[in-house]
Amino acid sequence: MKLGEPTVVAVGPPEMTGPESWGFFQFPDMWRGKDGSLYLVINVGADSLAGRHEPSLFFVSRNGGRSWDPIQFEQVDCSPAILDLPDGRQVAFGDCRHIYHFHAIAPEGLGQMPRLSALDLGMEPAMGPFLSSYKVAYQCCYRYGDVPEDKRHFPVWQRASADMPWERRAGRIEMDDLLLRAMVRSGWDDDEGNFTWKEFGHEFKVPVPNWPNRLAALPGGTILWALEGQDPQVCDSQCWQVMCMASEDGGCTWRLRGMIADDRSAATWGCGAGEQSLALMPNGDLFCVMRTKMSNEMQDTHHLAAARSTDGGRSWVTVPPISEFSVTPFLVPLENGVVALLYGRPGVHVRVSTDSGMSWSESMPVVGPSEAELTAMPLADWWKVRHDFSCANLDVVVSGPDRLLVAYSDFQHENADHRTCKAIKAREILCQA
Repeated sequence: MKLGEPTVVAVGPPEMTGPESWGFFQFPDMWRGKDGSLYLVINVGADSLAGRHEPSLFFVSRNGGRSWDPIQFEQVDCSPAILDLPDGRQVAFGDCRHIYHFHAIAPEGLGQMPRLSALDLGMEPAMGPFLSSYKVAYQCCYRYGDVPEDKRHFPVWQRASADMPWERRAGRIEMDDLLLRAMVRSGWDDDEGNFTWKEFGHEFKVPVPNWPNRLAALPGGTILWALEGQDPQVCDSQCWQVMCMASEDGGCTWRLRGMIADDRSAATWGCGAGEQSLALMPNGDLFCVMRTKMSNEMQDTHHLAAARSTDGGRSWVTVPPISEFSVTPFLVPLENGVVALLYGRPGVHVRVSTDSGMSWSESMPVVGPSEAELTAMPLADWWKVRHDFSCANLDVVVSGPDRLLVAYSDFQHENADHRTCKAIKAREILCQA
């Protein structure tokens, strides 16, 4: 592995560096547009629906990430991410690109799929309410099968090849007992620093397979989706599991194929929490990595969980944890047969595998101390500094047959006045066999 020099995309104000500004100048999303340009968007708001939010900042690079310029949202290519199937077909989901903070936590988001109110729909909760693992939200769970039929569908775009016109279809999940979490109330610090609860109308969204790093296409054309959801066996608290959903009709109909992670004894709050990455490995196996750090309690699990399937996603075997850290893992298979793995908190780290994930190299730090240095400390020591270097909610774009570009936050950046600021940076990583 070899790390290129980081490029600064944007620098935040010095006053947005303490714990009270968590979420501001963080959570970069990066993707490649139809014309080859790279786009990057930065969250400027709290990590909560209830917190303060300012307009997100958009940037573009037309030279492969070597430099970045501000751009107006209206000029950004927000077309949905395209999944290429082995026979040349292409599919895409939703009517615009999924942007994490827009669609998950920003009230002024693009609204790819509307938030639905279970109260307005007259739905009865299947379980809850219960306090979230981070203790800043109360949630209920509702059955997918109880969602009105006309609210379950999501847009699916299909075309026979890259030079053919798109055709719009309707997609849906054939799993009535799937549990959807709905927001009852959420809390965050107001502008005076006082923690405040805000009520929500039991709001939820219908799941859509629009996260590219959670999808994999098998040689025969079946599409697999690593979908997170509430474990139905846990009724009094949040507990995540990861399911392998499969579609054999180009993404229109999804059915449960196998359970990737549902061992409640392996992690305090389960696996995934919406941060899992699925990939078809060079040897034909499927591999999935999953977050387990889901609280601010030191004693809770935080390792990077992983599972492998050798039968197309029908059965999964848990493999030993790859790392002590697990925030926003990305599996990135490259054309040269190397698979890169990025994850973090504390810091951001990268490993590579040349044998389809059977073994992994020692990690290299992208930002912050090395993983070896951190894990040599007692847990109580590195836990204290877990938020000091980066949020680790990163994004990745493949930039060549043996390289990728990673976008990440750096909390220790020094501005022109030698003041510490948060910065969003992009950095190329060379991954050779």
